[in-house]
Amino acid sequence: MAPFTANLQAGDAWEPYEPGEKAPASGIYRCEHCNQEATVIRGHELPPRGHHVHSSPLSIRWRLVVKRNE
Repeated sequence: MAPFTANLQAGDAWEPYEPGEKAPASGIYRCEHCNQEATVIRGHELPPRGHHVHSSPLSIRWRLVVKRNE
């Protein structure tokens, strides 16, 4: 089995996560407003609010886009 999958289960990619929240799964998370990506290990914190800055007042929200098969 490949270590990563783009075929996410219901709830994996649709749920946005806040900066600093613990990642529910290992994988690649994408900021829903600017598309910046970060790789995070399950149980580790998602990048904090100061990780990057938007040119607009939109807040940073992370979505899982590629999940590691565990």
